[in-house]
This record gives sequence, C-alpha cells and structure tokens, in this order.
Amino acid sequence: MRKSLILVLLFIIGIAMAAAGCTSQQNTTKTVVTPTVTIAVPDANASQAAFLALPQAPLNVTETEDILDMQEAEKLTHDLNAALYGMHNDLPVFRHIATAAKVYMAADNVILQRYEIANPENVTEGVFTNRYTSRSTQPISIPACHRQPMHSSTA
Repeated sequence: MRKSLILVLLFIIGIAMAAAGCTSQQNTTKTVVTPTVTIAVPDANASQAAFLALPQAPLNVTETEDILDMQEAEKLTHDLNAALYGMHNDLPVFRHIATAAKVYMAADNVILQRYEIANPENVTEGVFTNRYTSRSTQPISIPACHRQPMHSSTA
C-alpha cells in the first residue's frame, strides 16, 4: 500500500512538473535564420574547356531527348521556385533553388552546345518547348500581382 502511494505521488509530481512548463502564451514570432556560407566556385570556363576537349561520342535519339528534357526540367524548377519566391520572399529557400536551377541550366547549355542541339529554353517564365512540360504546367496560374522578377544577385 505504501509503495503504491509513493508511486502515485511521484506520478502526480511528474505531471505537475510537466504542466508547469506549459503556458497559455505561445511565441508567434517566426525567425528565419540564413547562414552565411562562402563556397569556392571552380573556374567555369576551365571546366567547360576541359569538357569540350573530351572525345565526343554520337548521341542516339533517346539520349538527345533526355538532354532536352533535362534542360526543360531545370527551367521548370527555376520558373516555379522564382514564382514561389515572388509570393513568399520571406523564404529564401525558393530563391536558392531557383538560382541552383540556373546553374544547372548553364551546365546543360554546355552539353547542348557540344552536341550542336538547338537550345529549347524559352526566356519567358512558364513557357516551355517540350510538349509534356507545356501540358503539365497549363493549369498552374500565378497572378501577376504575386510575380516578382528574381534578381541575379547571389546569396
């Protein structure tokens, strides 16, 4: 009996201590922390020159289509995240993803140039050459009042 009474008292004390940490006022302030990181960027011209100096193998139709799809997918990623950043500029992750997509698009441009494939990239945001990408983005409509052009500053 005495043992169970002690256990019940310990249980009640534990509940009371847990409840003491709960308060009715919650902190509603959102804090966004963006760390400052410096990343050494390799010389893009040297990398491109080294890539273009490699022996070139012919591409089949599937490989060519895959390269074009890769470029369109990066453009879709860029356009979508640029538009989301325009609507939610307090969330820098959208800007970072859009900027990264631009880097990948530039890398894809080197491949397109090497194999003399016409670049399908349309500079107009949300407009695509690939029929599948164009069809999949038709229902997406971002009102002009929410669009903000992305600046080419690096962050």
